[in-house]
Amino acid sequence: MKKWVVKFWTPGALPEDDGMTFGSAVHGFCTPTRWVDPGASEIAAWEQTLSGEVLGGTYLRVLDDLKGIGFRPSAVIAFFSKNNGVEGFIDSCRAVLVQTPMVGGVAALGQGQKAGELLPKAEEVVLLLLEEDKYDIKTMNVHDSKGIQVEIRKDGERVIKKIRVHPGNEWVNALDFYSSRRESENIPADDFECLTFSDLAGVNVHCSSIEGGLKTGANLPENDTMVLRGTDADRVTTRLQEWVAAKDTLVFCCAGLRKLIRMPLKTGYGTLAGFMFGELVTIDKTPIFGNLMAARLQRTAVE
Repeated sequence: MKKWVVKFWTPGALPEDDGMTFGSAVHGFCTPTRWVDPGASEIAAWEQTLSGEVLGGTYLRVLDDLKGIGFRPSAVIAFFSKNNGVEGFIDSCRAVLVQTPMVGGVAALGQGQKAGELLPKAEEVVLLLLEEDKYDIKTMNVHDSKGIQVEIRKDGERVIKKIRVHPGNEWVNALDFYSSRRESENIPADDFECLTFSDLAGVNVHCSSIEGGLKTGANLPENDTMVLRGTDADRVTTRLQEWVAAKDTLVFCCAGLRKLIRMPLKTGYGTLAGFMFGELVTIDKTPIFGNLMAARLQRTAVE
């Protein structure tokens, strides 16, 4: 099966499509010796070569091709050109790739870009279906539970209009609830990263304010139940530094978390870490799209 090299690059620094590169634009990246800002023009390649099959194109095209693959992948890396439609695509993938772990994220956007850069070039998504069973996928949430479970009322898949604390408290405006909690914890009014909500599986959404509510960067849970979570810059910096210190690992972190990092991170030997605009993580063998998360694919065997 064909060998592939995974590459990260800052938006606008798209590498040559050499037929062997699988990758995505990222909001900055780090290696053992480099801490690259999003505004730089830089490229990095992971030192490991991956054996597998690549599919790319629209969601419908890739799903159709996925049904015809001739092997069961051990894991999948997925990169998306935009944030919308990701959950529906992942749900469809799960129906075909039962309990296959997935990792990846949404490509970062540069100034004026409407879609993130992918290699091989594709309209919506690229998948690398890994043939070899020698990689371990893990997920981390750097936000700790506040011990507060809330019920939400939604307006569509990504807007919270009302919130009430379980069990059965009064419904309040979602933005008012969030702003009040943020103020009580002395979090700046423009900070939407230190305080967040997760589903019951522990996968976060990133919030932003809209008139009359909160807009999220990933779909809200169908059961309308969420957990309030929080963190701070010191915890994010410490936990992500420990996370990227693993050797021979490909790491995916949220661009929102990058805003909280107090100092450049240094990865372990043979490790490449990039910051995405939304992360694909795996919880209990179930791929889920979220925000403000960290995931990694680590090599567990040496040829």
